[in-house]
Amino acid sequence: MDLLTPTPLRIEFSTLRTFNAGTVSDRLPILCFEDPASNPDLVRGYHHVDFMSVFVARQGKGKHLVDGVSFDVHAGDVYAMGYGMSHRFQNSDGLILDAVHFVPTMFSPETQEALSAMEGLVPMFLGCEGVGSSRWLRLSKAAHVQAVEMLREMRQEWRIGAPDRALMVQAMFLRFLVFLARSHQDINRSGSRVGLRARSLIDLRYAEPLKIGDLAASAFLSIGRFSEVFRSEVGCSPREYLGQVRLQAAKSLLLETDLTVASVAERTGFHDPGYFTRFFRQQTGITPSEFRRGQVSDAPNR
Repeated sequence: MDLLTPTPLRIEFSTLRTFNAGTVSDRLPILCFEDPASNPDLVRGYHHVDFMSVFVARQGKGKHLVDGVSFDVHAGDVYAMGYGMSHRFQNSDGLILDAVHFVPTMFSPETQEALSAMEGLVPMFLGCEGVGSSRWLRLSKAAHVQAVEMLREMRQEWRIGAPDRALMVQAMFLRFLVFLARSHQDINRSGSRVGLRARSLIDLRYAEPLKIGDLAASAFLSIGRFSEVFRSEVGCSPREYLGQVRLQAAKSLLLETDLTVASVAERTGFHDPGYFTRFFRQQTGITPSEFRRGQVSDAPNR
């Protein structure tokens, strides 16, 4: 890692909730912030461990790095982050964002299912089809004004942790998500294709501690329903697909490098070497070491 690159602060929703006692966050897993991108912590960056986020650039411009990929941000841009992603800012020129951090369980299972069925919403959280292309939205001037006003009103309600305020915030955020989905769908009518987008995300992030539950939540689905959709589109369960992607990556490293078996396991998302060996044997009939020796012995003489 580049020693000049700051390490993002790991942040869990429970920590943010503690720092915002007395707000609607006491009742619902949602936080509504106004974030100047010049804030030192935002320059260092955050790793969002167990929650999702939506950002609306209210004014100014700057550069935002999401999972190490840099994007130019201007007033009117909207973008989303799923579980486990990191972000930080560079070169802020008066950039101010409205940010909403949330956990989808703030909505009922029926509401989450309805959100998942909206073609324009899930792509913003699962991404796919090129770096950042589907999780990004540039609003028209009129839509931008509407989005900023919705979040301003929601933030005012959120600051007081009363039951009626919680109900209002939940309703206002649901309206905001539907607004985003419709706006995104007008620009990108490719359809949500939950399973295919999740597959692409697995292909990119298989070495990370990906959780099927987080992928499901990013699609606003229960694990069971997400697995059904994934299997119908991809042909296997998400756990099976993740395991096979990791297995193929491990085979490549065993053949192409001199890394130890433990190092191969770590680099391909198996953080327990013992489990990696058991999984490898279950899938191939031999251990990783036997696979490496067997492939070497079978290689033609040069």
